[in-house]
Amino acid sequence: MRVQRERQGFLHGAFIISLGSFFAKVIGAAARIPLTGLLGAEGVGLYQLAYPFYCLLLTVSSAGLPSGISRIVAREERAGGDGRTVFRTAFSLFFFVGMGGTILMFALRGVISDLQGEDLRWCYVALCPSVLLVSLLSVFRGYFQGKCDMLPTAFSEIGEQVVKGLFSIVLAWVFRRNTLHAVTAVLAAVSLSEGWAVFYMCRRYRAERGVKPLYASPPPTYKKLLSLTLPVALAAAILPLSQFIDSWLGVKLMRAYSEEAVALYGLYAGGAVTLTGLPVSVCYGFAVSIIPRLSGKAGARGKALKALGFTLLVSLPCALVLFFFARPLGGLFFRRLSAERLDVLETLVKIMAPTAVTHACAQTLSACLIGRGRALRAAGNMAAAVAVKTALVFFLVRAENISVAGMAFAANGCYLTAFVLNLISSLRRERA
Repeated sequence: MRVQRERQGFLHGAFIISLGSFFAKVIGAAARIPLTGLLGAEGVGLYQLAYPFYCLLLTVSSAGLPSGISRIVAREERAGGDGRTVFRTAFSLFFFVGMGGTILMFALRGVISDLQGEDLRWCYVALCPSVLLVSLLSVFRGYFQGKCDMLPTAFSEIGEQVVKGLFSIVLAWVFRRNTLHAVTAVLAAVSLSEGWAVFYMCRRYRAERGVKPLYASPPPTYKKLLSLTLPVALAAAILPLSQFIDSWLGVKLMRAYSEEAVALYGLYAGGAVTLTGLPVSVCYGFAVSIIPRLSGKAGARGKALKALGFTLLVSLPCALVLFFFARPLGGLFFRRLSAERLDVLETLVKIMAPTAVTHACAQTLSACLIGRGRALRAAGNMAAAVAVKTALVFFLVRAENISVAGMAFAANGCYLTAFVLNLISSLRRERA
């Protein structure tokens, strides 16, 4: 008789995911040190211009999938069924969804490139395969997270960043004489890294020997699967959409008074957002770990408050470090930047330091809402926050004396709004 594998506790699972995500972010940030020197601020800006549209398509094809599928798998296994039936149905469905996203990116490469005012066609071609690969990868991650096994997600994230970092540096060096070619090669490394992660997850899935279920559950229909994952995808779609709007609106507004609009955007999106996102990645584990544990709603209040408490415990000190050590951190990760651009980066990081707290807390509370089946509420809250952000970008960035700092202030307004609205929604739910 097989002995059922002991499930990882909330803190154990959260620690594994957070540690994996943190190391992945650190590896990615470390890779930016030589990449910034090879690509320059202009190259980093071009890279960040191509990324938002890619992230938007990822949202349509895969964002929210790990959260949604983990909730379904957890519910299925709690009832004594087999989560593999959920996995097989989800894999077949989102293969076609991801393939559709890949084809759409290829078809729209010229239109989006013209809209952004830069020749990024081959950049989008290099990223095309990633849309399908990440869609499949998300199904794998959701399956393992639903079984409260966070190790595959953590290892795949770390390995993904190692592969991407190594290939990015090598390819950027090979094509260093042409900035656009180098950026295209670095984006191709993204597709290579996602391919490795899918390969690793396939091997992990095939090697798994689960406990025989109490009953053979019928596979969920595509309609049922979509009804449970689409609201989660919608909640996750709002932020990438705002990043795509930023990449167009922010650069367009800055071009009215600066010839270095792309470079300034690169300092914001590739520099300040990267550094302030490190604490958020550490707290990501609390969000991922809480979803399968709230699928049954028993003791939801205590679990949600515990997750929020640990998020604050981690994010508050990190925000203080970002504020007081913005210059040393910028110099460490982006040492090839000139003193003038380091000054800009330092200002942006100091302005955005509070987002280490508000973004992390909004992320955790959004996961709590999703875990309790209120993904549409989480989506509505983030949509309101993004509306605030877009309005602030429009009114602040157009002022030359504020410039790119307006994007940092807008980020503060966005995550503060999301945090407050998610907190209100969570409290109202508990009183209901």
